[in-house]
Amino acid sequence: MAPRSLSSTWRSFERLLNKYVASDPPAQAVVDDLVQLAEKVNASRIIGALSYLFITPYTEMEETQVAFLAPEGGKFPDWPIQYDEEADLITINPYGVYLFCRLCAEAPERLKTPEARANFPVYRYHAYLAELAKLPNHYILFLILLNQVAKHRRIHLAEKKSGGTEPPDNGIAEGREYMNLLWAFKELEVFYRNTNGLSMRVEYGILWQEADWFGGKK
Repeated sequence: MAPRSLSSTWRSFERLLNKYVASDPPAQAVVDDLVQLAEKVNASRIIGALSYLFITPYTEMEETQVAFLAPEGGKFPDWPIQYDEEADLITINPYGVYLFCRLCAEAPERLKTPEARANFPVYRYHAYLAELAKLPNHYILFLILLNQVAKHRRIHLAEKKSGGTEPPDNGIAEGREYMNLLWAFKELEVFYRNTNGLSMRVEYGILWQEADWFGGKK
């Protein structure tokens, strides 16, 4: 396998996934290529780099391993990422990440629908995805890895004055996901600044100011 970067690895997955979704059922040759790519990447330094950069710096996850999922029986599940606590393994589903990238890309149009305006936490979540769509897709992959760290650390739980914790937005799923993604993006900003010496918000025109969306009013 020729040397790959993190970005070129994801572009290789995307090229094959575009073919994977082009037919139902997917062409067997495409499925075979996806299996081969996942196996090659899992045997490469890319896996160690993903773990070292985005997982192991965090408490309780220093030994956590990362692997890409290959299609089984010619199919992928829909979820983007899963953590097996017993095996201490994070599994990245490239098809699920691909779907999440599409979800972000389609968010600006989705914001116009009644479903996206059902309530404030739902609207805020999709509005945030629309901002994240400005990022290159391999950075969204990194964001999903950091999002898994946020879930493991239960970043979304808020401390109550009376003691204990409570979920945001009365437990609405989009409120939980927003809080996790917000933390993940802040961590990604630090990575980008340390790696490139630049502001990710400036480079990609991220205009989101979380304080404007805190209480449901702008």
